[in-house]
Amino acid sequence: MRTYWEPIDEQEREGFTIRTYVAPEDYAPDFDDGEVLQGIKDGKYAWFQVKVSAWKAGVELGDAYLGGCCYQSTEEFINDSDYWGDMADEAIAEAKKTIEELKA
Repeated sequence: MRTYWEPIDEQEREGFTIRTYVAPEDYAPDFDDGEVLQGIKDGKYAWFQVKVSAWKAGVELGDAYLGGCCYQSTEEFINDSDYWGDMADEAIAEAKKTIEELKA
């Protein structure tokens, strides 16, 4: 099954365009919190996976992935979690490495 990544955010950071995508999580939650599980079923919480990628000149040069995300919204993930920043940093580091490899 192919994952469809929905674009939800785009920002400039360190000279790269950072794009954030989400997709429904493929697997069921593996934690035992009845309130949260019910909230996912009721749509109170979003259950998703994330892809953050670094682009330059229209070319994707680096990315990072995280599954099993449970937040009140995807915006909360971007704005209020440390994960998004870490993922952006990881994608940028990979992009810089790719650029250096292309120069060699």
